[in-house]
Amino acid sequence: MSLLLVIAAIVIYLLIYLRANALIPILVFDIETIPDIQGIRSLYTLDKNLSDDDVVNVALYKRRQKNGSDFLQHHLQKIVAISCVLREKDQLKVWTLGEVDDPEEEVIQRFFDGIDKYTPTLVSWNGSGFDLPVLNYRALMHGINASKYLDMGEIDKDFKWNNYLSRYHTRHTDLMEFLAMFQGKNNAPLDDIAKLCGFPGKLGMDGGKVWDTYRQGDIQSIRDYCETDVANTYLVYLKFQLIRGHLNQNEYEAEIHLVKNTNISFRPDLHFVRQTENLTSEFSKYTGYLFLTYLANLFVQRIDFVMISSMKGFSDTGIYRIAVNMAVLIEIPTRSILQISNPKLAEAIHHKDDNEIARLYQKTSLNQFILGCLALLLIWINIDMFFQLMPNGEKYAVGKYAVLFLGIGKLLILIQGNSSAMLTFSKKYYLSLIVNLGAVFFGIVFNNFAIPRWGLEGAAIATACTWGISGLIIALIIWRIYKMNPLTWNILWVVVLFAALFGINAIWQNTMNIHFIVFGGIKTLTIMGLAMFAIYKFNLSDDVKSMMNKVIKRK
Repeated sequence: MSLLLVIAAIVIYLLIYLRANALIPILVFDIETIPDIQGIRSLYTLDKNLSDDDVVNVALYKRRQKNGSDFLQHHLQKIVAISCVLREKDQLKVWTLGEVDDPEEEVIQRFFDGIDKYTPTLVSWNGSGFDLPVLNYRALMHGINASKYLDMGEIDKDFKWNNYLSRYHTRHTDLMEFLAMFQGKNNAPLDDIAKLCGFPGKLGMDGGKVWDTYRQGDIQSIRDYCETDVANTYLVYLKFQLIRGHLNQNEYEAEIHLVKNTNISFRPDLHFVRQTENLTSEFSKYTGYLFLTYLANLFVQRIDFVMISSMKGFSDTGIYRIAVNMAVLIEIPTRSILQISNPKLAEAIHHKDDNEIARLYQKTSLNQFILGCLALLLIWINIDMFFQLMPNGEKYAVGKYAVLFLGIGKLLILIQGNSSAMLTFSKKYYLSLIVNLGAVFFGIVFNNFAIPRWGLEGAAIATACTWGISGLIIALIIWRIYKMNPLTWNILWVVVLFAALFGINAIWQNTMNIHFIVFGGIKTLTIMGLAMFAIYKFNLSDDVKSMMNKVIKRK
């Protein structure tokens, strides 16, 4: 039984690992503060004619009298900047919340609204010791809504066991605390750690100069400084994830590359515009083609729905929608592969590194195909059980083979690797539009032929053929441009392996009249176990084997 549980865990992990990591955004944050002049005046009942500098000096004097420190208490700090790094899906954004003249309460509310929207993993350097306590006090003073951030399971039960407030929970990772083993004597400055790790460290100014800079009215410099701090925090976090084994070396380098190509200061530098002729026309041409390509591709994805609706009616359209939604699950575990590989691919194309381009092309194709085959196999083994458990499932079961054909179509897309990106990044990018317009034509012709004859299955076959032909055309174009193809011998062995496993599934019937759920579980664990064993034993993919090793080690 323990072996079966391990196999089940491996299967589940492989199907959701990449997607899960892509779905959980990372929000790195840092704040800059000044003394709360108004609060200090009120708390100490100071003369209204006293200058701001004198008010600060009074507060510092009282603080030194109490414990000999010049560091004002958290509740006497006012936030002037909150800078963030948001890593979500395939995007990285570095910015400072709000505008220069926005009131403090509006900026703080935006921060907590972001937590409500994304439910991210928060990352900070000394966030538990400084940033979050200050945010807590300022939110309390302004009456700011921070329900998601403050939830400890009262609203969302999952937050009882993992929330933003409890010290050892993972929704907030305070890098300084974690690396110091939660011992204050071991704390280190971010600037030192960043530089020792090979990163830039602080740029432009020092945190001790924030008040003076603010008094000079140069709030933008404070915002820029805060952005460099939060960017350094993210870089250190990436190094931290590398040593934890949550990123491999290739993933780490891809993330570093992404950071290097992200504008940190967000002050517009138009120098390149002045040095580049016809930039506007080239940009308009490129984006125009890509926009039209997107529209054409969107139409390709909807042709079957439109034609089924017109030829068969809305009832069949609803059944077909269920089949499409099930088939979409096949490509979900693979989406993060492109998010990781495409930035590296763009760099390789820029440097004309043909060996790296070919490696990424074939590696992406193989890994996507394997994970897609695993997902389709898992769905197909259990498809009858799905319909049995589904309310009115017998009505939707007529779309069973539509799921299979659409799934095969998805595999034809996945086996293309990142060929679409390669074409988009090339000088022949305009061909993407032509291919997609051709796909629209093929889709209309194929569906018009297949739907009247074979109904839902016909629409699925037509769609799969459209995807396959357009993918083949792109592959031929890529071959013409780069003299490369995505196929390797391992893909052939993957096809043989999964053809055999689908055959086993077809002939293995419930002849002993075991309860269908129990039978489905036994069948799933056995066949998927065989799949995982074969992939691991024959090392069909180094990356998939590496993920399996991670699961086995955790067990």
